[in-house]
Amino acid sequence: MNKHKKSTCGQCKEIVDRKHLGKIRKVLLCKKCRLEVRKKHREETIKAEGIKEELEELDKKAKKEYYNSEKSKEYFKKHYHKKHPNARYYNTNPPMIKGSNHGKPRKRNNCYLTSREKQTLFQMLTNKGIDFNEAKERINSLIESQKELRETMKQEGKSEEEIKIQQTKLLEELWNY
Repeated sequence: MNKHKKSTCGQCKEIVDRKHLGKIRKVLLCKKCRLEVRKKHREETIKAEGIKEELEELDKKAKKEYYNSEKSKEYFKKHYHKKHPNARYYNTNPPMIKGSNHGKPRKRNNCYLTSREKQTLFQMLTNKGIDFNEAKERINSLIESQKELRETMKQEGKSEEEIKIQQTKLLEELWNY
C-alpha cells in the first residue's frame, strides 16, 4: 500500500504525490511547474514596471560599496586567496614551511651572558663553596664590568670586533674561576 495520496498537476497533468504539490493562484502545481510560473511572473513584473535598469543600477551600487569597504578588503586579503588562486588578492609568494626557521643558526653575540649561562655559572660558584649572595654579586659585577668595558672601548673608537674579543676574554676568565 502506498501511504502517500497521489494527485495530478494542474498544468502538466503529471501524477505526483500530494506532498510535492503546491498551490499557486488556487491551482495545484508540481515543483517544476511552480518554478516556471514564479520565473515567468518575476520577468513579467520587471518588464511591466520598467524597473530593470533601476535594479541593475542598485545591484552595481551595492557591489561597489561592498568591494570598496575596508572590512571586505581585509576579509579578501585574509581568506579569498585561500579558496580562489586566481583571485585579485592572491599571494604570489610560496607559503613558508612551518619548521624551516628552526634549522637556521642564529647570529648570537657571545659577549653577553644569557639567562641560562647565568644559572649554570651561579650553580658552579655555589658548588665551589661560595655563598649565595656573594655568587650573585660576582655575576652582577661581571655584567657591569662588561657594560663599562664596552662603553670605554666605544669612546676610544675601537671596532665592534675588538670589543667582542675583549668581552669574550672577560667571560673566559670568569668561567675559569
